[in-house]
Amino acid sequence: MTRKQFFYLNLLEPPSRRDPGDSENDVTEPRSPLEVIVHQGCLDLIMHPVILKLILTKWSLYGRSGAWLLLTLNFLFIVSWTTVAISISDTPKPYVLPQDWWRVLLLVVALLLLGGEVLREVNEILSSRRKLLLWKRNIFDWLVYCLLAAAMGVHLANILHVSPALHATSLRLLAVTIVFLWLRLLKHVRAFRVMGPFIVMLGEVVGDVMRFLFLYVEIVIPYACAFWIIFGGLDAVSSMRTFPTLLYSLYRMTLMDEYQFDAMGVMTTCLCARVYDNAQANAVMQQAAVILQVEDAFPCLRHFHDNNHIHRYCAPIAEFYDHDHFTNS
Repeated sequence: MTRKQFFYLNLLEPPSRRDPGDSENDVTEPRSPLEVIVHQGCLDLIMHPVILKLILTKWSLYGRSGAWLLLTLNFLFIVSWTTVAISISDTPKPYVLPQDWWRVLLLVVALLLLGGEVLREVNEILSSRRKLLLWKRNIFDWLVYCLLAAAMGVHLANILHVSPALHATSLRLLAVTIVFLWLRLLKHVRAFRVMGPFIVMLGEVVGDVMRFLFLYVEIVIPYACAFWIIFGGLDAVSSMRTFPTLLYSLYRMTLMDEYQFDAMGVMTTCLCARVYDNAQANAVMQQAAVILQVEDAFPCLRHFHDNNHIHRYCAPIAEFYDHDHFTNS
């Protein structure tokens, strides 16, 4: 006997009383259960079959296209600024026209993309009912924007007043910013379940590494002070003549001794197993978060489908029962 299951998704989605992009009733509209689940980080609720069906429906309607649009725009943003940084590092001289027209054009395109990203972030925060949550979630983005603005400020100062010091400072700022730029791309890959669990695992590993780094610094600092008191500034010990070289020598000492590689492998395996226990739930949570971001950042995408699709066609959805349907979607 074939069983059917019915999903009343309309009960999980507040009826829309406004057009997409209209912020007139942002304060009075209630928050949907999906918003509350993502805000509270409820991994057990996000894996409920009805919530999974709601996420899958929204992902098919506009979530997938919005996620790809965000990923494409940010990839172009990253590539443009990476190319600008490399072109600036090739020569310390200011732009010489007309042979450097392509460098000027590339810089203008990168600045326009930066302005577009900042404008989209501001509009997303102003038009969202989750302003505090969005601000906390986008702290890393604003750090990247501030670093790029600082680097470009120094670079423009170097154009107006040529100085090797200003040129070197702009290059150092860009070098640091490029690393954060590419790490920022992980935020826009998290919506795809192929990469979502691994991004969550990476975040957990970073937290454990920072805790280990604190313990490492706690031990290294007193030893560094002791070695500096005894050997600092002596010509007989050239590797400890200055404090930076002393720190580097002390770091090398910690790597010279033997260590139990097998024990480290067991520890790493246990860490990955602990994080991967909730990998599927974390992947779904990341996907739901991106769907909510798309609803705020690109309300125009909702014009391409019925804004009341869930209330008209998902009340209920009747499907044959399939236990593995959600875990494999």
